Amino acid sequence: MSKGALIFGGSPAGLQAALDLADAGIKVHLIEPSPFFGNGGSTMAPALLLNARMLEAAKHPRIKMWTNTRLQSAERKTGSLHVQLQQHPR
Repeated sequence: MSKGALIFGGSPAGLQAALDLADAGIKVHLIEPSPFFGNGGSTMAPALLLNARMLEAAKHPRIKMWTNTRLQSAERKTGSLHVQLQQHPR
């Protein structure tokens, strides 16, 4: 069994959480319901920093970024969580 994390929302906080977990050796799936990352949350982060974080997350080998994707269902089975995602075309 491998450890993994599912993060909903590509806000600056979501991006930072994904980077922190991936740097700790955990496979991360970052789910964003809109077609673009960085739209949600506060706009306190400078655009240059936000763009650098998005690029860093996109290049990270342990982060899979899903845009335009929604959670359809989540079910706990024998100590694990099985989720069904629906990804819409761009």
